[in-house]
Amino acid sequence: MSAIAPRTVCKRAKSLEDCVNTQVKEIFRGKVVNKSHTLNTGVDEFPRYVLEYLIDNYCAEESFHEDMEKVVRRLRETFNLRRGGRENPPLHP
Repeated sequence: MSAIAPRTVCKRAKSLEDCVNTQVKEIFRGKVVNKSHTLNTGVDEFPRYVLEYLIDNYCAEESFHEDMEKVVRRLRETFNLRRGGRENPPLHP
């Protein structure tokens, strides 16, 4: 694993917290997700680890809200979800 020069990353960061977050995301890419992004997504039918995977792979930090809207829209279309929860299939065909 390669080390990241702290001064390079921290010069771009606004605060020490931003500096540490940036370093962690770069070093552990694919393993770190901002947990606050997994709350209030509108698709509570899915386990958190599924949302974390989708967020990590399809949402950039800079355009998170737009990217997450696309992910949620795709989940609703694919799994036939509506805002209130899973749509019930008819009992009799």
